[in-house]
Amino acid sequence: MKKALIVLTALALSLVSVVAPCKADSSKEAAKKKDALPWVGHYAPDFKLKNPDGKEVSLSDYRGKVVFLNFWAIWCQPCLLELPVLDKLNKDLKSEDFEVIAVNTDHAMAIDQIKQYLKAKNFSFSVLLDPASKVGYQSYFVRGIPVNFIIDRDGVIAKRVQGLYDWSHPSMKAEIIKIIEKPHKKKTKNHKDEKKSP
Repeated sequence: MKKALIVLTALALSLVSVVAPCKADSSKEAAKKKDALPWVGHYAPDFKLKNPDGKEVSLSDYRGKVVFLNFWAIWCQPCLLELPVLDKLNKDLKSEDFEVIAVNTDHAMAIDQIKQYLKAKNFSFSVLLDPASKVGYQSYFVRGIPVNFIIDRDGVIAKRVQGLYDWSHPSMKAEIIKIIEKPHKKKTKNHKDEKKSP
């Protein structure tokens, strides 16, 4: 009897292991919508961070716009070369419901240096502070900077780019415009809740 029970249990477990992956494969699209992950095709993880003036801002505040999410630091020379280009991009495309958000990942002790730098540059885009790197390291798996995420109007990551790029180049700009022109899904009552990160 015991032997029969062991055989039946083993058979049941093997069936579960066979059926479960099939179910997961058939619901890939549902998984994309449910899980907020920092990969192309998934909803961008939502977050709340403060700007240098202490005002709290969340990514979901920009829903309905195409967001260019940049991670940078004051010690990173490629980052400092990229930011003025992103500033121009932000100015050129702002009328198209496009926003650049630059998330600074420096330690809290560097805040005075960051503020001085931002005051001198007077960038047109929003800057948020992530001193503990909870958003960058933990939510977006940032392991090197600069890194950029282009998030469409529905909150889905359309592109992820690691390293310094010339975003003023016509081909890069055309790619962003293509994302801007992508049809925006019609919102329903549960649409907003569906896209929030867990």
